[in-house]
This record gives sequence, C-alpha cells and structure tokens, in this order.
Amino acid sequence: MEERDFVVIGAGPAGLRAALSAARRGVEVTVIGEDPQHGGQIFRQLTPPLQTQGHIMELQDRQILDDLQEDLIKVDIQFLNKTIVWGIFDDKVIAFDKESGRISLMCSELK
Repeated sequence: MEERDFVVIGAGPAGLRAALSAARRGVEVTVIGEDPQHGGQIFRQLTPPLQTQGHIMELQDRQILDDLQEDLIKVDIQFLNKTIVWGIFDDKVIAFDKESGRISLMCSELK
C-alpha cells in the first residue's frame, strides 16, 4: 500500500491552497478529486442562458485559476483526478475507486 505524508480530499481552490502550503514546506502531498481536472466547482462553466462573454465572475475565476496553475507548476504534488473516495478508516487509510479499480492509500495526515 502506498503511503503519503499528507492527503487532501477535494481539488477545489481551498484544497489546492492547502496542498500548496504543505508542498512548499517539503511535505509529500496527494490531492484526490472526483473531476477530470483539479479546480472544483468554481471552475465549471456557466451554462446557457447564464453564460455571457466576459462575465465578471468568469474573469475573476479565470484569474484565480491562472494564479493557482502558476503556483502548482512550482511544486511536486500528486493529483488523483477522476477518483471517488468511498472510505476513510481510523488507521488513516483512504479507500477510493479509480479507473484501474479499487485502491487504498495510507497517510500520515488527512485534511
């Protein structure tokens, strides 16, 4: 079973900031998220008829994403996208489903 120092469940802006903070301090970090790419709800597109070209929220979200992407390039973080966590156990074992099947991961810290 693979072991990691720090696991963040949720790849939205808050989870990414927590991961960045830990990685900058030399901690081995894994981020688990259910979407195909990290970013969370804030980065999902507005759906028509709400979608407008240059909507202020879209511009602000784009800036947040750009800033996060720039920071993420500078650190070593393992991302497990398209991953569904289905169990967190007392011994800090996280069970999840990936396309390759069911997998477990042990961590020192879980946030």
